[in-house]
Amino acid sequence: MKDSEILRDVRFRIWSGTYYICWALNDTKLGSHKQRSSLKEWVVWMLQGEQSLNSWLQKHKSIPIDVSASRIKATRLAWLDWMIAYCEKEEAEQAK
Repeated sequence: MKDSEILRDVRFRIWSGTYYICWALNDTKLGSHKQRSSLKEWVVWMLQGEQSLNSWLQKHKSIPIDVSASRIKATRLAWLDWMIAYCEKEEAEQAK
Protein backbone atom coordinates (compact mmCIF):
# COMPACT_ATOMS: atom_id res chain seq x y z
CA MET A 1 0.00 0.00 0.00
CA LYS A 2 1.36 3.39 -0.96
CA ASP A 3 1.58 6.19 1.60
CA SER A 4 -0.24 8.47 -0.84
CA GLU A 5 -3.22 6.08 -0.88
CA ILE A 6 -3.39 6.05 2.92
CA LEU A 7 -3.21 9.84 2.99
CA ARG A 8 -6.02 10.08 0.42
CA ASP A 9 -8.21 8.06 2.79
CA VAL A 10 -7.14 10.31 5.69
CA ARG A 11 -8.03 13.36 3.59
CA PHE A 12 -11.47 11.93 2.86
CA ARG A 13 -12.04 11.21 6.56
CA ILE A 14 -11.13 14.79 7.49
CA TRP A 15 -13.23 16.22 4.66
CA SER A 16 -16.20 14.14 5.83
CA GLY A 17 -15.84 14.96 9.51
CA THR A 18 -12.81 13.52 11.34
CA TYR A 19 -10.98 16.53 12.72
CA TYR A 20 -7.33 15.64 13.33
CA ILE A 21 -4.86 13.99 10.94
CA CYS A 22 -3.52 11.51 13.50
CA TRP A 23 -7.06 10.55 14.53
CA ALA A 24 -7.87 9.84 10.88
CA LEU A 25 -4.66 7.79 10.60
CA ASN A 26 -5.85 5.79 13.61
CA ASP A 27 -9.26 5.24 11.99
CA THR A 28 -8.12 4.14 8.54
CA LYS A 29 -7.72 0.44 7.90
CA LEU A 30 -5.44 0.98 4.89
CA GLY A 31 -1.79 -0.01 5.12
CA SER A 32 -0.05 -1.73 7.97
CA HIS A 33 0.06 -0.49 11.55
CA LYS A 34 3.79 0.17 11.06
CA GLN A 35 3.11 2.22 7.93
CA ARG A 36 0.40 4.30 9.63
CA SER A 37 2.69 4.83 12.64
CA SER A 38 5.45 6.01 10.31
CA LEU A 39 3.07 8.55 8.74
CA LYS A 40 2.05 9.76 12.21
CA GLU A 41 5.72 10.18 13.12
CA TRP A 42 6.19 12.27 9.96
CA VAL A 43 3.24 14.50 10.96
CA VAL A 44 4.60 14.91 14.51
CA TRP A 45 8.06 15.73 13.14
CA MET A 46 6.62 18.42 10.82
CA LEU A 47 4.65 19.93 13.71
CA GLN A 48 7.92 20.43 15.61
CA GLY A 49 6.53 19.33 18.97
CA GLU A 50 3.18 21.11 18.74
CA GLN A 51 0.04 19.13 19.63
CA SER A 52 -1.83 19.98 16.43
CA LEU A 53 -1.62 21.86 13.16
CA ASN A 54 -3.80 24.55 14.73
CA SER A 55 -1.32 25.15 17.57
CA TRP A 56 1.62 25.09 15.10
CA LEU A 57 -0.10 27.71 12.93
CA GLN A 58 -0.85 29.90 15.95
CA LYS A 59 2.74 29.63 17.22
CA HIS A 60 4.06 30.72 13.82
CA LYS A 61 1.49 33.54 13.60
CA SER A 62 -0.06 32.00 10.47
CA ILE A 63 -3.60 32.19 11.84
CA PRO A 64 -5.35 34.13 14.61
CA ILE A 65 -6.25 32.32 17.82
CA ASP A 66 -9.99 32.72 17.14
CA VAL A 67 -9.94 31.24 13.62
CA SER A 68 -13.02 29.32 12.53
CA ALA A 69 -13.14 25.53 12.48
CA SER A 70 -13.89 25.60 8.76
CA ARG A 71 -10.70 27.57 8.06
CA ILE A 72 -8.63 25.13 10.13
CA LYS A 73 -10.23 22.23 8.28
CA ALA A 74 -9.45 23.84 4.91
CA THR A 75 -5.84 24.38 6.01
CA ARG A 76 -5.59 20.77 7.19
CA LEU A 77 -6.94 19.56 3.83
CA ALA A 78 -4.46 21.77 1.96
CA TRP A 79 -1.62 20.38 4.07
CA LEU A 80 -2.76 16.86 3.24
CA ASP A 81 -2.86 17.77 -0.47
CA TRP A 82 0.79 18.80 -0.16
CA MET A 83 1.66 15.59 1.74
CA ILE A 84 -0.06 13.46 -0.91
CA ALA A 85 1.75 15.25 -3.75
CA TYR A 86 5.07 14.84 -1.91
CA CYS A 87 4.47 11.11 -1.40
CA GLU A 88 3.40 10.62 -5.02
CA LYS A 89 6.61 12.28 -6.19
CA GLU A 90 8.71 10.09 -3.87
CA GLU A 91 6.81 6.97 -4.94
CA ALA A 92 7.36 7.79 -8.61
CA GLU A 93 11.09 8.28 -7.99
CA GLN A 94 11.31 4.95 -6.17
CA ALA A 95 9.49 3.19 -9.01
CA LYS A 96 12.18 4.22 -11.53
